[in-house]
Amino acid sequence: MPYTRTYKARLLVEPDTDLEQMRWLQRESFQRRAAADMLRIVDYTETEIPTDELNPAVAKDLPRPLEDYQCFEFIGVAEVDRDAVAALTAEAPADA
Repeated sequence: MPYTRTYKARLLVEPDTDLEQMRWLQRESFQRRAAADMLRIVDYTETEIPTDELNPAVAKDLPRPLEDYQCFEFIGVAEVDRDAVAALTAEAPADA
């Protein structure tokens, strides 16, 4: 089984947020984090979480009532980028 790493993020989104842009930015952030770790995203999921399932303490610093927001959880699973590893090892000088 190859090495894997799971990236997770939960976001509270205000009502006037462009959801498609938010989704794109979140996926891109996972892809960049994975690439920095020499990994690539192989599974990506998004789940909307009802705000009534969140801890009420989350609302204490929000400018609006918690019910005004949408909450999303994003999970990305990454594994070793075999193509990148192959490219790096192909460029490595042979031991003399």
